[in-house]
Amino acid sequence: MLTMRGTSLLRRFYNHRCFMVVSISGLLIYILIGIFMKFQINQQSKPINSNSKQSTLSSTVLQPVLNMNVNQHEKKGSKVIIAAYMRSGSSITARILEENPDTFYVFEPLLTVATMRKYFLTAVYSDQPMQIMRRGDDNMEKILDSFLNCNLHEINLETLAQFHMDKSSSTREFYYCSHTTRASRWRPDCFYPLLGACLSKKYSVIKTIRMKIASLENLLVKDPLIKLVHLIRDPRAVAASQITSWSVKSINQNRIDAEMKQTVTLCRTMLENIRASEILFQKFPNRVRVLVFEKFAYNPIETTKILYDFVGFNFTYKIARFVDSVTRAGSPTPCPLCTSQGSSYHTSQKWRTFFNIEQVRRFDEHCSEVFQRVGFTRFQTQDDLVNFNIMSWQYLNQPEYIV
Repeated sequence: MLTMRGTSLLRRFYNHRCFMVVSISGLLIYILIGIFMKFQINQQSKPINSNSKQSTLSSTVLQPVLNMNVNQHEKKGSKVIIAAYMRSGSSITARILEENPDTFYVFEPLLTVATMRKYFLTAVYSDQPMQIMRRGDDNMEKILDSFLNCNLHEINLETLAQFHMDKSSSTREFYYCSHTTRASRWRPDCFYPLLGACLSKKYSVIKTIRMKIASLENLLVKDPLIKLVHLIRDPRAVAASQITSWSVKSINQNRIDAEMKQTVTLCRTMLENIRASEILFQKFPNRVRVLVFEKFAYNPIETTKILYDFVGFNFTYKIARFVDSVTRAGSPTPCPLCTSQGSSYHTSQKWRTFFNIEQVRRFDEHCSEVFQRVGFTRFQTQDDLVNFNIMSWQYLNQPEYIV
């Protein structure tokens, strides 16, 4: 019979052996995962080669695009950047520009950049070495420039695959094609038609809420075809839209107070961007404008004519009918990202029945300079606030850069 000491020694030896086996097994699994991930990254990082087996596709899909030379097919028309804020009417504004049949439109291409920076994720490209996404606006500037000029191979695969790509008719087909497999998001049979769609259009349009106006100066200097539309909406309307956009059941006083606190940051950012727009307008008087959403909502067709004229698009009867349909017909159900929201003017003024006069005065404390520069009305009484005959935006005597 084993003694108590002998039994203890055997147990310790057994436990130690089990620990070693588990440790070695874990190490082997870790090594195998590393080898697999390296293989996947190498596969994704290989340069685009139309002669490789990976790119051996039907000539009807690829050959028209492969015959294109990006330098010989540079866009001759405007490259438009709509810089806006969340819940500011940017989706419908961009959708109206997208309706121009010769437009390649990209919806919120900078969505993934913040996440990649926050967690120091590696950006994987189709034909470039991997890169760590670092802080700074140069990454976002490069992405915008690449989309505007159809240099899509210079855009990281995570950005190309992000879910907002299904919000544009120009990129929707690519989005669904590239998500039919979980193995790799680099799909030549998906990528080349996207490239062809971009190269075939005369104009490019990008809508983003993730870029400061001052950070766009380098792009304006670099490319004389770029035009900047800084879209502004009344911060009181933005706050009300933020509160009510997702779930009516979740609306309570705490949420209202929290959103109104966020308005301090919103108005500070707006003021910074307005000042930057003024400076850029002085440098590029024919290429920078501030568009007030309330003006568009009040007179959508006339404002669309002004916007189309600024960006160099041809305003047609078909465009006028489309604008009328999305600003008057309306969406039958609540839809935060929909571009049809009923009577545009009344929709833009709903905030006036959501907040009371005391709450509105709190906005005056933090947004007074924005109101003064843009022309938003500061209401004095509850009766004036709910009287829609009193405009919330004064459109007379505005600076030249505001349309």
